Amino acid sequence: MSIRNLIIKTAFLLALVTASRPSDLKKVNITTIKSSSSGYTLECRDPKEHKSAKSHSLQKSFT
Repeated sequence: MSIRNLIIKTAFLLALVTASRPSDLKKVNITTIKSSSSGYTLECRDPKEHKSAKSHSLQKSFT
């Protein structure tokens, strides 16, 4: 699998898991990625639907 295809699949899965818009995926700060034995935590700064994100959490965790 090429790097390009891997990036596309990763972005698709990230959008699917976090229910993020493509514009919100651009706002994921890769310097805030934290890994643990249970998965990864990503932080999205100022998502488009801020009120919705606040009620659900600004940080999404997935494994």
